[in-house]
Amino acid sequence: MKLHHILFCAALAFTAAPAAKAADIVVTASTTSSVSPGLLLKPDASLELAAGESVTLFGPSGTMEVKGSYSGGVGEAVGASGTKSSAISSLLKHRKRISSLSASRSTGSVDAADATRKLHLLSDGVWCVGGQAPLLFIRAEKKDRIVTLIGSDGAKHEMLWPKNKASQAWPASTPFSAGTRYQLMIGDIQMPLDLNLVAAPSASDDGKKLEGYLTAGCAAQADALMTAMAGG
Repeated sequence: MKLHHILFCAALAFTAAPAAKAADIVVTASTTSSVSPGLLLKPDASLELAAGESVTLFGPSGTMEVKGSYSGGVGEAVGASGTKSSAISSLLKHRKRISSLSASRSTGSVDAADATRKLHLLSDGVWCVGGQAPLLFIRAEKKDRIVTLIGSDGAKHEMLWPKNKASQAWPASTPFSAGTRYQLMIGDIQMPLDLNLVAAPSASDDGKKLEGYLTAGCAAQADALMTAMAGG
């Protein structure tokens, strides 16, 4: 099978992956030691809150604060049926893709913890712009490639991607600003997933920032913040 066909099929598989059947829920804030911010919970997980305790949960319908005393399921607390689509589904799929890539024995595979802080050109369709541009990542190959980002104005920004290299810096000549959209080409093959740069959440509080990442669909950045909040 030729390389360009492999790349196209891999990108298509990322964009066509089915949504998770269960609408998982993220803890964005907590005043109880039994539930840590950053945790990802299933709707049927039990939640026990004493009087005066509270947790803030991000689910299919957005953010909801649950106050104690409360004893019941997480899904019941936020009104999640377990089947409704949510922003968490894309985060879960992103984690699985990164884990698969990290486990690869191919040249230039990337550490899982570091991968969530890199923009994967074949799976990250949305990136929140705030601070410096991220490193770009694609699986290393044994030959040089030309990777091109095409702006909505038609401007082409080409990068030489050397063989045996999995990541490199965002090209200095390519605009990195919210509201920008890029088509991606590897060689002469256009990938089915575009890259959308959106505004990063302005909140300084980690919980609010996480909610902003999840709402915007910035899965890699949400994943990294969740890991940090959960002490991972």
